[in-house]
Amino acid sequence: GFSVRTYKTKMYSVGGSVLYFSAVGNPADWTGTGSGSIDLSLEDSDMTDCTALEVYYDKLAILSKTATQLWQIDPDPLKNQYVQTLRDAGTVAWRSVLQYGSGDVMYVAPSGIRSLRARNASLAAAVSDIGSPLDPVIQQLFRSLGEDWMSGTMSFLQPVTGRFWVILPDRIYILSAFPGPTITAWSQYEPGFNITAAAVYQHRIMVRDDQNNIYAYGGADGLTYDDCPVEVIFPFHAGDQPATNKRYTGINAACQGQWEVSAGFNPIDDSAEDYLGLLDGPNFVGGKFPMYGESTHMSLRLRCFSDGPASISNMIVHYD
Repeated sequence: GFSVRTYKTKMYSVGGSVLYFSAVGNPADWTGTGSGSIDLSLEDSDMTDCTALEVYYDKLAILSKTATQLWQIDPDPLKNQYVQTLRDAGTVAWRSVLQYGSGDVMYVAPSGIRSLRARNASLAAAVSDIGSPLDPVIQQLFRSLGEDWMSGTMSFLQPVTGRFWVILPDRIYILSAFPGPTITAWSQYEPGFNITAAAVYQHRIMVRDDQNNIYAYGGADGLTYDDCPVEVIFPFHAGDQPATNKRYTGINAACQGQWEVSAGFNPIDDSAEDYLGLLDGPNFVGGKFPMYGESTHMSLRLRCFSDGPASISNMIVHYD
């Protein structure tokens, strides 16, 4: 097989159109009691080039390049039951398939970073999936670099922060999703070298480059910071009144580190922005950070070039 997964006392292996499973409690025995195989293409012709396996709630999700089948699995092969096929829910990057959250499965598809739960519930992947903000980027990468390059994509869950990492050969996309404060944001990291492999070890993500050097995110102690520039760009906001002109007067923020603050007031030109000044730490007590501009929409851009930890907890924009 091409991909293997342990599930419900058996080892499962998928390759081509066939799902193989070992004997109960013995991953080395593929001919004994409870072992066998299932031809997935008998249920749907899209399952002839299967690439990955993952647990989806109480079912086993089997992904091909163009579709996903869900199966109800039982130690008794006679009780295995086909549930459904989800079309346009496949992947060529078998290492990108990863269980996320309470049971959802995330994976990288030619259309973007997809969520199996959203695809299963609404059948509207481009609208419902949590990876929708990155869809244009992923689609362009598939068009320009091809299937072979994208097939090396890997996904990991950072065990300390719970962030979802999507590692491509030359960049890393990281999802920060916190339902309590309603924060959902994607970050892009550029390591400066080509990544060929990665793993989670001692609660940290380790990567290997094409020169066989190994890097640990956060350094030897996991708390090492450098002066790598950080850029935060907010989308254009209209304050729930997109057709109303507004006069912006100031900002209050809870942040750590020094941030250069700029603002864009022209939604037609994303590159146009005005430099506002330097924000150094929280400013709720000292008064609002001044900002002058008029527009229907406004986009904040914050950049940090200093070493040490830098964070933004919240921001309040004042306007009339």
